[in-house]
Amino acid sequence: MEDIFEYHNTTCFSKLKSNTKRLYGTSQNYIRKFIKKEFDRKDFYLQELDYNFVLKFENYLRSVKPKHYQKNMQHNAVMKHIQRLKKMISLAYRMEWIKRNPFLKFQSTLEPRERISIIRGS
Repeated sequence: MEDIFEYHNTTCFSKLKSNTKRLYGTSQNYIRKFIKKEFDRKDFYLQELDYNFVLKFENYLRSVKPKHYQKNMQHNAVMKHIQRLKKMISLAYRMEWIKRNPFLKFQSTLEPRERISIIRGS
């Protein structure tokens, strides 16, 4: 996985805004922690990726309590991390680094949220 992170970060990062770069870094750190916890390894070969990996990663993210938040990660945050992983793995697939895309059958869905706008008085 480190190969696709490195490739993505060197070739695609220049097109991203700084906050998006930060979010990709956060997602990559969650993937590294998941691999260490689930497989007791430092890295994971792209060829080993399968649908089960994606499902286990999703379940892992649902159990994570971010430092800045008292509860477990919410659904949309989980899906955004999954979408970032999916983008990197799809890149590896299109570049023919892997023969199959483990995300082919995975559907990520974001739940619509209403944002409350607070307008401060003058």
